[in-house]
Amino acid sequence: MVKHCREFIDLYQGRVQTHFVVRVLARAIGGIFLKRVLAKSPVDTPKNLGTIPAIRAKRDQSLDFEKEKQQLLAAFCEIESLAGIVDHPLYGATRAIDMQSLVRHHTAHHANQFGLLP
Repeated sequence: MVKHCREFIDLYQGRVQTHFVVRVLARAIGGIFLKRVLAKSPVDTPKNLGTIPAIRAKRDQSLDFEKEKQQLLAAFCEIESLAGIVDHPLYGATRAIDMQSLVRHHTAHHANQFGLLP
């Protein structure tokens, strides 16, 4: 899940390619999606929401946990350094604070799934 959370950030930074249909849908309903998701606590976010294939976790992968953890921490630093309006690869012009909030929310959601939140 550490790799998935890092890939989620990579997606938001434009380093993961998505299907054209996903990009069109994200532009059309992204604002509504962001508001609805961020209005909920990560603990209350439903389980088993769909994940785009580009960042879906693969069960049969052999990963170096320490390396993945370091890459995730570096990606957090990169996201936290954003300011103002950024060109989100899915949603278009987006406030950096909204991107940061969604990354935090997504990561907390998965931390909760593994019992890492109080």
